[in-house]
Amino acid sequence: MDAISVKNVCKRYGRKLVLDGVSWRVAPGEVVALAAPNGAGKTTLLRIVLGLAKAQSGVIDVFGVKPGMARSRVGFLGEQEAVFPRLTILENLQVSRLARGLSRLSRSCVDELLEPAGLHALKGPAGSLSMGMKRRLQLVMAAQTSPIDLLIMDEPTNGLDLDGIAWLRGIVEDQRRVGGAVALTTHSLLDLTPVINRIDVLQAGRIAATADVSTLDGTVVDFYQQSLGVGAGSGR
Repeated sequence: MDAISVKNVCKRYGRKLVLDGVSWRVAPGEVVALAAPNGAGKTTLLRIVLGLAKAQSGVIDVFGVKPGMARSRVGFLGEQEAVFPRLTILENLQVSRLARGLSRLSRSCVDELLEPAGLHALKGPAGSLSMGMKRRLQLVMAAQTSPIDLLIMDEPTNGLDLDGIAWLRGIVEDQRRVGGAVALTTHSLLDLTPVINRIDVLQAGRIAATADVSTLDGTVVDFYQQSLGVGAGSGR
């Protein structure tokens, strides 16, 4: 059974057709990067998979059930996922668990989650954290039951320094090692190439190209830009 199964999904915002019969799948144990130009609909597709937006037509399953019905099995990081600025790191973590129907964590379990992220020694409200540390907290909130069955991340490297990106790769590798699925969008393909199995390029509302990263002749950036009909570059 696929972690994500999208078949012939269409989505319009007014007269604008954002997704035009797109079909997409992510299997357990896969790390799939969904790459697309700005405004191409990749965030919309993730929101539909999560049950946060509705498609006009098509079939969407997450582990064989409708979007939103498998929320305890799914972690999600949005591009600008919010934290509660007046709550502490611990309180933010516990609130996010309750929102997903999960039980509260013991203090020892909390420390195990926060220490690798460099957050365990920080005190005070989450609003006082730097942008990079807030992003780390958001990642912990998304993957706090890691390894989980499915981790969906929209631009997860935003705001992370090199150490943060290395830590993120470790989270993804842990997911893959135990058969968990990861679906992500990123403009920083080079940063995450070591942990990506497949790259799918979304263009004009459909998957225009797909490739197993291990078989590419060149970099994922070359493949992405060639798929869009532009020259190779830095990938940033």
